Amino acid sequence: MYKIIRISTFITLVFLVFSFALLLKSPEQEDSPPLVLTHDKGTLPRFHSAFETQAAAAEKKTGIRFKPVSSHTTDLFISRMEANLPTKEAPALFTWWQGDRVRDLVEKNLVADLTELWDRHAAYYPPSIRQSYTRENRVYGFPYSIEYWPIWYNKKIFERLELDIPETWEDFIKICETLKKNGIPPILSSLQHSWYATIWFSQLLMGEDPDAYLAFCRNCFRDQRVINVLSLWQDMIKKEYFTPTSTRMFTNGGHLWKEEAFAMVLCGSWYPSAILMDQGVPEKDIGVFILPPHNPDARASLMMESGALFVAAHSPQRQKATILADWWMGPEGSLAFSRSLNTFSANTQVDTSHLDDFRQVLIQKLYHQEPMILPRFWEAASGELLQPLTDILSRFMMNPDLLEETLEELRLLQEGPVRE
Repeated sequence: MYKIIRISTFITLVFLVFSFALLLKSPEQEDSPPLVLTHDKGTLPRFHSAFETQAAAAEKKTGIRFKPVSSHTTDLFISRMEANLPTKEAPALFTWWQGDRVRDLVEKNLVADLTELWDRHAAYYPPSIRQSYTRENRVYGFPYSIEYWPIWYNKKIFERLELDIPETWEDFIKICETLKKNGIPPILSSLQHSWYATIWFSQLLMGEDPDAYLAFCRNCFRDQRVINVLSLWQDMIKKEYFTPTSTRMFTNGGHLWKEEAFAMVLCGSWYPSAILMDQGVPEKDIGVFILPPHNPDARASLMMESGALFVAAHSPQRQKATILADWWMGPEGSLAFSRSLNTFSANTQVDTSHLDDFRQVLIQKLYHQEPMILPRFWEAASGELLQPLTDILSRFMMNPDLLEETLEELRLLQEGPVRE
């Protein structure tokens, strides 16, 4: 009898304790879904995996969960964001582009002001990085990575053909000619993603004159230096230094590398790991150099790409997203993502010893050669001009005989109504 009472009492106590725990648990904890982080890296599995790893680290340190959701093309991603950001369907966090590309979102109050976080973490970030995220003295978004755009080359091909890293533009052209004579397309190029049309044009314009490049980004297209660069690019395309524009450099780049379907590629420092190594290329076969300028009076230059995350102003989970951004911007969160993606961090307190060897080599080249670091065209150009310019340059890549037509299109674009 007493045994039955004791068991009954025990069951009752367990029930009361469990019920009390449920009462203590807030409705927010009970029903709150994870934050959504949307990104446009759907064709790059390594990026999505890195965001998932960061999500686990964030939940462990902050108690806040987030779930990465990808789009498979940039155009699809932009369309989704334009539809969702003005509504309560806006994701808590989303990737975008800093600089002029975010201006429209700021003017429409679609992104949260993170100035307070930047003030808190001021000691960790160079002023130039903060400035690239600043609009009207307020700071929006934060960098999750920094990437540089050198030339990546196939060491096995270079060693077999006894090719040295070029020190001058003439050296680079000789390499292209030697590769052609040996049946190897010199340079991987592509319009798999239309934005790549701006890459070689940008690099060549920097090699003509870095100031001309910055002026072009500010809507200065009618310039003899622009004509010089288009003529040089035309010559390179017609000499077949580049692979066809139909080449799938992102979904097939590593396989093409192993087949020796090209020898060099101009791309961000994410390309070796996210594309080449993920598709089976051994890291030891990947070399790197900074492209010498074709104008001997110009300083060697390198494009920099800052991976940017923003907090959506209309997201119901904006407050939690800001807490998450605060942790991510700090040394702990920045290091966690740098390790997850194996990428450079904008946070100067983050150690780099964990990075792949190819990144370590690039760091040394940056240190010793001291190239001029310039923003990538995709971030630097005026937002309303970017797509028309991309379309014009894409057509030129596909048909380089259209030089005069391209110059005329640029002239008409410059004369159109453009905001300052």
